[in-house]
Amino acid sequence: MKSKSLIITWITACDYPIFRRWLKRHYSFFDEIIITWSEHFRHMKFDEFIEKSLSDIPNIKFIPFEEYEYGVSDWRNISSNRMLKHATGEWIISIEQDFITKDWNKLFDAVTEASKTYEILGFQGHQGQASHQEPYLTGNYVHPALFFIKRSLLEKTSKDFSADPKRGADHFGLITQDIERMKIPIWYTQEHGFTEAETLHQGSINHHYLNALETPGFNFHRGELFYIYNYYSIRVDVPQDDKFMELMLKMDAKLKLMFPDIDPLTDSRSIFFK
Repeated sequence: MKSKSLIITWITACDYPIFRRWLKRHYSFFDEIIITWSEHFRHMKFDEFIEKSLSDIPNIKFIPFEEYEYGVSDWRNISSNRMLKHATGEWIISIEQDFITKDWNKLFDAVTEASKTYEILGFQGHQGQASHQEPYLTGNYVHPALFFIKRSLLEKTSKDFSADPKRGADHFGLITQDIERMKIPIWYTQEHGFTEAETLHQGSINHHYLNALETPGFNFHRGELFYIYNYYSIRVDVPQDDKFMELMLKMDAKLKLMFPDIDPLTDSRSIFFK
């Protein structure tokens, strides 16, 4: 990979302390890191704090939020295409804040080697296939949690990052559909030795922080893993926002009661967050 542009859509109402540490540890793998803010009608905003906390990363750039046609345009498509206008890399990369692996160097090495042969690679998601779609479309797609694509190939697609159930697509899924129609091979982590035990998309972190404390009977996605994640997010060695810390501590108290048999200090899954 000659040059790499990491694009990240970040919702202003949520912080990811462990991911902020991840950026400080791994920023040198990328030639540039581009973050754009997305607002979702929530009163707490952490964008100013997050920008300040990451300001010492030399190759990072923040794109301010811009209004768009709510209810008509897709927020992820809007933010991704805005970042593409600023990206200069030969490769366009998306890594979400809730994607985790036990060994990032191993994963980066594998992706770098695969990029010598493949033009698109990443983590395999699965989406519903619409009934009118061509039968050769698999329903699998390169998930935005870990998504690498050569810019020259991306330019041949619709560059439509929208989620569209009518076309059987989650976010970024239409890009994969375009590429499958071109019969271009895709490299997926799960098919090359990266099992769920060591590499996964955790999912729903933002949803948990925004909704779990105020919703009776809230159903946590991967609740035990989120308990461990939140425990280490409280303790990670990065600057912390007081309001978000208060939220994490309240969440910790709730999760302790829900999972009394889990000890985040000794649980084997803690390796994801150390």
